[in-house]
Amino acid sequence: MRSGSLAVGLCVLVATVAVATVPMDLGFSRGRDSVDEPFVSAQRCGVCHAEQLEQWSGSRHAVSHSNALYTQGYIDEPLTFCVNCHSPLAEQVAEVVANRPWYLSQRRRPDTVANRAPEPMADEGITCVVCHQRQGEIVNASDSGTSPHKIRVEPDFATGSLCGNCHEFEMFAASGEGLRFTGELMQATFTEWQAWQEAGGKEQCQDCHMSGGSHEFRGAHDLEWLADSIDVRTRPGRLRIRSVGVGHRLPTGDLFRNMTVEVDTGEGFTTLHRMGRTYRSETHDGDVVKVIASDTALEPGEWRQVELPEGPLVWRVRYHYGSPFDEARGHLSSDELVTVIARGHQRR
Repeated sequence: MRSGSLAVGLCVLVATVAVATVPMDLGFSRGRDSVDEPFVSAQRCGVCHAEQLEQWSGSRHAVSHSNALYTQGYIDEPLTFCVNCHSPLAEQVAEVVANRPWYLSQRRRPDTVANRAPEPMADEGITCVVCHQRQGEIVNASDSGTSPHKIRVEPDFATGSLCGNCHEFEMFAASGEGLRFTGELMQATFTEWQAWQEAGGKEQCQDCHMSGGSHEFRGAHDLEWLADSIDVRTRPGRLRIRSVGVGHRLPTGDLFRNMTVEVDTGEGFTTLHRMGRTYRSETHDGDVVKVIASDTALEPGEWRQVELPEGPLVWRVRYHYGSPFDEARGHLSSDELVTVIARGHQRR
């Protein structure tokens, strides 16, 4: 979500459009508003749920507000819309909004280090109660009958309907009157997954990302898992690449994620092929908005062939978490922005 012309911190919605249906209503709004539930620390939940706490503590949900890539993005564009997904409880959002002057100061002076007022609630990111607590009840897909909590059973809690509440939302234009959503999907992972299911896919999001009920929420930042999500086969003069066991496009999610096929013939790596979305700016109703210019991400199971130059060379496939702009300006370490997920040689 990068555009220097966007107004800061406004979340007044003046238009909405229909997108993929998410039948479960747990108070999520795809960034439009905070979740109106009191904050409870994951540490308190972990007194009884130690295994889940340990798993969650190593997940991207636990650092959804505090990871460096998001922090830099929020410095660039400190919109409440972003906070409503990355630390969505009302008390979390209030902490971050109160610190907006600090974030703005870092935007103007990005090479300085300044003290930020504590954000202990927001720093828990997508904490336990974001999903599991509503109106004094614990929400779950089933009730064992032995819980000390009052359980609200939501069968859809174990389906992609839950995940779609946050992992799909629209592009927007920002002006002095607030945010106007455009209908163009900024993230379309839920719709991609629905299309895969309609084509015969069986798994729910949780079957892969929470296998065995794990709260690790494995995804693109799990490097071993990410490497296993592609199959690369080599022949003289070409690479063939496909996604493996992925029920949505690859890459998916964040706006600027992409994968590149690069080769080095002895003079440094150059990019031969890019997989992901590109955007252009257009003026709609007087507002400058992003629209998708192209989408070359891999469909589930799709084979993609990339022609290679003749002769000996080194090839690699890299996964990019940020944009070329992020990589060029150097505010984040390379480890935060890009990783190699496959590599090899062409001998002749």
